[in-house]
Amino acid sequence: MPPKNVHIEVKAEVECKASATGTQIGYLDLLFCWGENEERRVIGIEVKFDADTKNNPFEAYEKKLRELADNQIEPLKILLVKTPRSPDLNWNQVFWQDLLPLWEEELKKLAEKHKLDQSLDYGGQLRASIINKVYGGLNV
Repeated sequence: MPPKNVHIEVKAEVECKASATGTQIGYLDLLFCWGENEERRVIGIEVKFDADTKNNPFEAYEKKLRELADNQIEPLKILLVKTPRSPDLNWNQVFWQDLLPLWEEELKKLAEKHKLDQSLDYGGQLRASIINKVYGGLNV
């Protein structure tokens, strides 16, 4: 967890090259960075709902994350999935269906703390977007 009042850099689709010649190029889905020197922290998130992990250049992603971490501390690598993936990957596998309720609970706490309109469904659009992406839409 980053300290309060720290600037967090958030990027999507970050280009990653595995070698100086750029022979293996990939795009890491999400990147979070904050802090400097020994306080530097880097989190990379790759989302794989239905796609296979075989064609992803995870080595390139890891190289980019280590560079961004200035080799100060090992970056946190998260693979966001709906079903288990290859245990060979050195990434923390997080199931979106476990993460989403936690995220929604935090959104609810923020709404209460800041006295926001409780009748609004904070996170509802996020939930619908993820369900559309993961399962191809809602059956209502």
